Amino acid sequence: GGIVGSFFNWQGVFAMLTLLGILILACSFFLRETLPVGKRRTGDFVQTYGGLSRVMGHPRFALSIAVLSSCFISFFAYISSSTFILQNVYGMSSMKFGLCFGFNGTMLAVASYFSKKRKDLARGARNAIVLYLAGAACVALSLWLLLPLPVLLASYIILLLGFGLGMPVLSSLALDGEHENAGSASAWVGAVSFLAGSLVSPVVMLGRPTVSTGLVILLFSALSCLLTQRLYKKYLSQA
Repeated sequence: GGIVGSFFNWQGVFAMLTLLGILILACSFFLRETLPVGKRRTGDFVQTYGGLSRVMGHPRFALSIAVLSSCFISFFAYISSSTFILQNVYGMSSMKFGLCFGFNGTMLAVASYFSKKRKDLARGARNAIVLYLAGAACVALSLWLLLPLPVLLASYIILLLGFGLGMPVLSSLALDGEHENAGSASAWVGAVSFLAGSLVSPVVMLGRPTVSTGLVILLFSALSCLLTQRLYKKYLSQA
C-alpha cells in the first residue's frame, strides 16, 4: 500500500484494490466444501438464518461475542487512525508508513502463530488481553501527550502482540461450545469484526484524532479485559 501510494493517487489505490478483489473472487470458485456430506444440514431460508438468533441465546457465546466486539473496536480504531496520525501528525512518508504498518502486521501474525502453543488456552487468552490493555494504555498516553515517534511505535507493537495472542484463542473458545451451530457461530465471529470497523472508523476522526483514538482504544480494550475476566471465571476456569 505504501508503494502504491507513493506512485499513484487515491484512484490508483482503489484500482489496485479492485484488481485484488477480482483475483480473490476468481480464486473462490476453486474452493470446495470440506464438511462431509453426512454432516451437512439442509433447510429453507428461515431455518438457515434462524441459527443466528439461536446461538446468540447461549450466554457463553453471547459473552464471547461481546469480548470479540470490544477487542475489534479498539483494534480498528488503530487501523482507521494510524494513517492520519503517523503521516499528518508525526510526518511519516507513505513509504515509511507502509513499512511500519507491514512490520506491525508481521508482529500480529507472529503473535497469532504462537497463540495456540499454550496448553491452557483459556488462561493464555486472559493474559493476552491484559497485555492488550497494557498496550492500549501506552498508545493512549503516547497519543495524548504526543510522545516521540519510537515510543508510539513501541506501544503499537505491544497492542498488536496482545491482540494477536488473544484473538485466535478467544475465537476458538467462542466456537468451542457451538458444534451443532458451527456455521452460524462462525458467521457471528466474522461479522463482528467488520461491524466494529464500520462503526469506529468515523468516530476516531472526530475532534482531535489523537485524543479520540486514544480514548476509544483505551475504553474498549478495558471493556474487553473486564468481559474476558468474567468469561474466564464463569465458563472457562473449570473447563
